[in-house]
Amino acid sequence: NCKYCNLNEDIKHIFVECLKTHTIWQYFHRFYSLINNSNIFTPLEHILTISALKLKPKPKKLILTLTVTIISEIWKSRNKLQFDNTFIPPNKIIENIKTQLKTIIKTHFKVNKVNNTLNIFNDNFCTANAFCRVENGTLIWYL
Repeated sequence: NCKYCNLNEDIKHIFVECLKTHTIWQYFHRFYSLINNSNIFTPLEHILTISALKLKPKPKKLILTLTVTIISEIWKSRNKLQFDNTFIPPNKIIENIKTQLKTIIKTHFKVNKVNNTLNIFNDNFCTANAFCRVENGTLIWYL
């Protein structure tokens, strides 16, 4: 049984149906809506259909990055409770996801050493202003 809600635990429950994970997915719903330009959202739909999404490469990469990060943090928190008996509340998991996303995004920017401003590197994770935007060489976060 799920250690969070005591319901039958299977893969679908762990990542989608548990009230704890549902809270996490709901928090990130607005980011999916901005990237995908759609209000239609179910966590299971995004997990199962990422490769089939008819999006340009940058938004698709954003959705993939966000989804993998969420799944990873849900799994890590579940294992902390399962094996270490350490409960991580949903708001802390959300903060961990945001920290991970910021780290990933920052690796795609390079800092101009002369004037300490940001230059867009290979990929623009600021697509649709979902996670951030660059303003006057400064990275402004929406996370």
